[in-house]
Amino acid sequence: PTPCYNVQIDNGLNNYKPNGCDFDSASTSEEYTVQAVDNSGVTAANLSQYGQRALANGAKAINGSVISEKSGNFAGSPAYIGYINAPNNQKGIFGVVLHQSSNQQNVFLVAHVVKGSNQPDFGTLETNWQWK
Repeated sequence: PTPCYNVQIDNGLNNYKPNGCDFDSASTSEEYTVQAVDNSGVTAANLSQYGQRALANGAKAINGSVISEKSGNFAGSPAYIGYINAPNNQKGIFGVVLHQSSNQQNVFLVAHVVKGSNQPDFGTLETNWQWK
């Protein structure tokens, strides 16, 4: 089983957590999503390759383009992070996070998409994130 997390999101967003560790929180101008992925083949050694593919697929799904990408961290766990520009003045930050639980590696896809002049970041989401 995938270990979940505790998190608080900005006021004014509608929060949905339909299944397990998956999460969606949105308003008319921004959205946060988290999806737990069952993929035991992702390791620290191949996280960047998996992250590049996931980022490219995410950009393609919203008719956007990847504008930058790098290895990094999210809430203390290794991550591959990229920025996407999309139609209709949308921008997003997308992360593939590898989190080690007591018995396995777990992969989480984390995104924050905004409309308009705001810049997407993981600020509030990551600051309030606590792994279980």
